[in-house]
Amino acid sequence: MSRTLTITVPDSLAAELDQRVASGAYASRSTAVVDGLRELFSREEALDSWLRDEVGPAYDELREDPTRALSPETVRAHIAGIHAQSASGA
Repeated sequence: MSRTLTITVPDSLAAELDQRVASGAYASRSTAVVDGLRELFSREEALDSWLRDEVGPAYDELREDPTRALSPETVRAHIAGIHAQSASGA
């Protein structure tokens, strides 16, 4: 079942939308908007799941035992290592 909605978007978004429809990336404005909304909802659900299933429990564990926390220096070094590995293409 479908429902008709009327939305107002900035000119720049309307132009981008029209360009994507004209290029054949989407069959219509409606399909592009529906795809965009589905992607938005999917990302929000993934974020909510991550916060609930990973961040929340990790926070609770650190509250129970603060000695498990990593120092800022350790975190920075870990991130720098990941960045260096990514930059080298490994």
